[in-house]
Amino acid sequence: MNESHHRKLPHYYPAGVPIAVTFRTKDSLSRTLIEKIKREYDVELKMLGQISDKAEYDYSKSVLRRKYFLILDRLCVTENNSDIDLASVENLKILTSALLFYNAEQVDIFCFSVMRNHVHVLLSIRENRTDSAFSLPKFMLSVKGFTANRINKALNRSGRVWNREYYDSQMKSNEQFIKTILYILENPVKAGEVSDFRSWPGNYFDDSLISRYTGMKAEQIVEMYGCL
Repeated sequence: MNESHHRKLPHYYPAGVPIAVTFRTKDSLSRTLIEKIKREYDVELKMLGQISDKAEYDYSKSVLRRKYFLILDRLCVTENNSDIDLASVENLKILTSALLFYNAEQVDIFCFSVMRNHVHVLLSIRENRTDSAFSLPKFMLSVKGFTANRINKALNRSGRVWNREYYDSQMKSNEQFIKTILYILENPVKAGEVSDFRSWPGNYFDDSLISRYTGMKAEQIVEMYGCL
């Protein structure tokens, strides 16, 4: 159901292309629930096999993936099964440090939202990065590896912190880019954590970068498109 994960060859996006990435804690959702959702997804995916036109099939498959991504994302809020609160003060410091470690050198971070058991981030690999081999998989490996070690130490626990899979999606239009910024920043509002996206301590956004792509600041995007 994911665009990219450890069992398949990951996507390698060209520099400068905005990418939305979502990753979650290992036990964010119960195994029973995940298996149920996967069965439902597989049934719908099999039905797409009746589509003979490749372009139509690819589009329908991307719509299906998006549908189930949203289902899983909502379930992460309503059915949280994780013993780790990523949005706690200590864990939030760890995650913010890791997400911004390569910022303005290897990647550009437009925005992110650290929720209780999952993280949304919108970024692009820099054109003029110092490491020409730097990629999204390398970024994710670094972030998840560093934070897992630090979170385990902070909580005096052991074992895996993150689900191995993560969802990544390339922004193919300015409209999609804007909607993704809105979705990320409004995530804690829709989850009932806060009434204003600026009040959530797990939200980060870079208005200079966002304005460069959209001509608007984050607050303007939320005000203009918040009804979507």
